[in-house]
Amino acid sequence: MTKRDPSSTPLENAPFAKRPKDQNLDGGTHSDAPTVSQGVLDETENCAPESDQAKMQRLEPELANQKTLAHRERAAKSYCLEQLDGTRTSNAITLADIHAEHKDQLIELIGAQEKMQQQIRDLQRDINKMRLELVERRSSLQLADDDKRSHEHLTTSNEHTVKDLRARLEATEQAHDVLEMNTHEKGWNPDIE
Repeated sequence: MTKRDPSSTPLENAPFAKRPKDQNLDGGTHSDAPTVSQGVLDETENCAPESDQAKMQRLEPELANQKTLAHRERAAKSYCLEQLDGTRTSNAITLADIHAEHKDQLIELIGAQEKMQQQIRDLQRDINKMRLELVERRSSLQLADDDKRSHEHLTTSNEHTVKDLRARLEATEQAHDVLEMNTHEKGWNPDIE
């Protein structure tokens, strides 16, 4: 196999050779190439009117894609709604459970509060009862003290009375003795009279 001489290949025919700015791939210039509007007009002039069947066949893939997209959109929307309903239902159940739990706790707290209030009322009743008993005891002690003082006063008074009576008795006895002596001295006999 003979090696090909690169110098024998013209530079303008090489794959990497630069084309002139106004030259197309087919060798023509940009001025020779038809514009977009010219191509559309030529195609419209050269083509017959499209039939409904051909149009349906041509649009069938696009319609199928649209139906598929619409179906997927409805399915996704339905799934999202189901998930949303499920979430709402779950949240409602959770809230109901929380409310029920809090209600039970509230009932327990109310019961405990009523029990404590009853205990407080019982304690207040016992305190009032003890206060009355204390007042009664103080009154009884005061009466006893008054009775004791009265007894002491009466005893002292009686002692003074007894002493006074004894003194009077002694004075009377002495006076009687003196009278008796005087009578005997004068010779007067009360029995004779």
